Amino acid sequence: MLHGFLSELKKARRRHDLLLIAGTALVILAWVAYSLRGMGVQDRAQGFSGLFYVMPTVNTIVLSVVTAVLASRIWDVENRGNTCKLLFTLQSRASLYGGKILLGAAELLLLCVLELAGIFALSSWLQFTQPLDTGRLAWLFACTFVVSMALFFLSLCISMAFAAQAATLAVGLGGALVGLFSAFFPPPLGYLTPWGYYIALSAMGYTWDEATRVTTYLPQPLPVGLLCVVAALAAALCALGGLLIKNREV
Repeated sequence: MLHGFLSELKKARRRHDLLLIAGTALVILAWVAYSLRGMGVQDRAQGFSGLFYVMPTVNTIVLSVVTAVLASRIWDVENRGNTCKLLFTLQSRASLYGGKILLGAAELLLLCVLELAGIFALSSWLQFTQPLDTGRLAWLFACTFVVSMALFFLSLCISMAFAAQAATLAVGLGGALVGLFSAFFPPPLGYLTPWGYYIALSAMGYTWDEATRVTTYLPQPLPVGLLCVVAALAAALCALGGLLIKNREV
């Protein structure tokens, strides 16, 4: 598996994956900053709460697409020229698949770390006066990574099942829209859309006072059970991908 991972790293350098990861993080942070612009004194006093509420929504739109793009790019070289038969003679199928999931996990982990660093930068730039709740920050980090991995495995399975990578990208784009609208679905129905788990796992709610036009953010209980379900889904999709590559005809 280590050999497969090192091989995938060489391919990633030629694809300039780091530029995609860095660009994605910048887009997310710029979007969040734009959403929180013009904060007054009262808003800055609950700045981190506002950020914890806004970021899952932005992640739903951006990362639903980016995870599909990453999976498509990671598998696309095998589709070009139908090179799977050649690759399977050079390394085992398990090594090839293991290298790809390790690369995807490493790239998504880097993206989450960049988001984490960006949160501190935004809090300084926007002059948050609210103390940072490190527990909820860790929760946001964990949820973002686990949901992104589940969507990555889903997209990788689609990439392996269809020769045309347009299918993976179409599902990612459609999933972003479905995930966004799932925020308005009743909880049981919303849980059926994996792209909406960024929002479903958000541990921050809000109330809006129409008379004073003031938004108050309210911490919610951490949905630990749902996070475990998403982690199990990611593991199941990872196993499905391994089965697809094992039974792939060349």
